[in-house]
Amino acid sequence: VVSLSFPLALNAVLQRLYTYLDSVLLSTLAGDKYVGLYQISFKTIFALQFLPLAFMASLYPAFSLYYKENRAQLSISFERAINYLLIISIPISLGTFALADKIFLIFKPEYLEGAWSFRIIMLSLVFIFINYPIGALLNACDRQKTNSINMAIVLVASVALNIYLIPQYQTLGASITVLVTNVLMFVLGTITIWKMIAIRKMKILLMFVRVVTAGMIMALAVFVMKEKIGVFINIAISAIIYVAAIFVLGAFSKNDLQSVMKSFKKT
Repeated sequence: VVSLSFPLALNAVLQRLYTYLDSVLLSTLAGDKYVGLYQISFKTIFALQFLPLAFMASLYPAFSLYYKENRAQLSISFERAINYLLIISIPISLGTFALADKIFLIFKPEYLEGAWSFRIIMLSLVFIFINYPIGALLNACDRQKTNSINMAIVLVASVALNIYLIPQYQTLGASITVLVTNVLMFVLGTITIWKMIAIRKMKILLMFVRVVTAGMIMALAVFVMKEKIGVFINIAISAIIYVAAIFVLGAFSKNDLQSVMKSFKKT
């Protein structure tokens, strides 16, 4: 299990490496104050990565098996992984975007100026999550070299963007870099996967639209309520609204829920 999960853990380590480099460049190009602001976003993103890591640890062996024996099932499993991680990541991303200022006022009010940086970096969470199944699939299907090249490209792009953006925008520039490089990683991985297996692109797109619609409904509720009720009550109510919305819109079903729970129990 450890050997099979190693590529997934490597993804998390590389995410930490990218962010460490961001911190070093922030310290050099902008100053230690901005490193402190940025660390809030970094620690939040890094802590949340246990969700896709745990989920994909159970699917990684299946990806390897299906690649050799059942390509049709491989496509289905990959699509489900993408769908489930979209369902998990989009509400977190949009919810924290809407509540960023209130969250900072509770925990780090002196760092409130970093709220917009936090918002932008949380938008990258969606791509960070779905890059896990993309990277896992590439590794499971003997495309480790391709995955390594993609990571190298992203690393170079990260350094270049930070050098350009940090002097002008400080933590905001570093957060933009995180968003852009994770989108780049997604694009590079997707291009390869489309050549490997048959992906029902329109079905994934339809799921994405449904989940984003549910997430926007939830985010609107968060925004309307955030000046009237406490943060934690807001989160609880908004979570109920989101769950109701994804079921109404057909983005999730009872069978999907059972499937996800089984996946996590296997880890």
